[in-house]
Amino acid sequence: MKLIDKFGRTIDYLRISVTDRCNLRCVYCMPEKGVENISHGEILRYEEILKIVDVAISLGIKKFRITGGEPLVRKGIVKFLSELSQRKVDFSVTTNGILLGDSADDLKVAGVKRINVSLDTLSEKKFSEITRGGVLKKVINGIVKAKSLGFEPLKINAVVLPDTSEEDIKTFIEFAKTGGLVVRFIEHLPFTGYRTNKLVDIEKSFQKKYNLIPTNVEGFGPGRHYKINGATIGFISALSRPFCRKCNRLRLTSDGKLLPCLSSLDAVDVKKAVRNCASDEEIKNLFFEAVKNKPEKHTFENPRDCMNIKSMVGIGG
Repeated sequence: MKLIDKFGRTIDYLRISVTDRCNLRCVYCMPEKGVENISHGEILRYEEILKIVDVAISLGIKKFRITGGEPLVRKGIVKFLSELSQRKVDFSVTTNGILLGDSADDLKVAGVKRINVSLDTLSEKKFSEITRGGVLKKVINGIVKAKSLGFEPLKINAVVLPDTSEEDIKTFIEFAKTGGLVVRFIEHLPFTGYRTNKLVDIEKSFQKKYNLIPTNVEGFGPGRHYKINGATIGFISALSRPFCRKCNRLRLTSDGKLLPCLSSLDAVDVKKAVRNCASDEEIKNLFFEAVKNKPEKHTFENPRDCMNIKSMVGIGG
């Protein structure tokens, strides 16, 4: 059985937010005053997530990404990942890297094979400003530790902000080359009200100045990927160059809502069904409902729609 939406897209990827808590306060993710946390009782329990995962697998979902908030701050995350690994599915973890150095060994034992690290700058000063107090050295140490343990590929996701320069990009490219990493530059989405076409401008500039060799690598996701000076980089611009026609994903929020699209407000409450001891068939029907609600494309081009979307910590990046 497969999940196919009304536009003919096969849905086989589920992004799961396991918590809305985070140990950073990134400027583009939440307002300066922070956000009100969801009460612990409203967060999906691990056994509930695994029940939803099992149903998803039966519907042809074959790829999972564990996100937050920051997933590594949640107690019991390693045991949960170990149980997820026993399902023999393709899954990865996205982290801000602050706790990666302390967690990498346990993640390896738990069966995690791939890690994405969200890191927007290699400048200590800028990092502290963007994250409102984060320490860059902790993230770098975590990346080095994860690489030494054989997590492959190890990807860096860097959001391109209005003050990101070409020099910043070149620094990342050198970092990727020397560290054997993949760096993807992500277009900023205007959840906090401002927007920029900086990523598109930088990509065009680099195409003119450097020998960018297009490359297609399975599992690298949407966007345009290149080889440059021995490094692999990518540009992912969901706003300026959307890839909605190829979208294959649903999102499960930390409080148990299935979202058909990051910009969609048509959430399907699967937590309520699970806590009411719903059968697998009943949960399957909720997946079908979410897929039925999946729009043809996102609405990020409408600033008002973006401002209505809840903080990313409640959805998962």
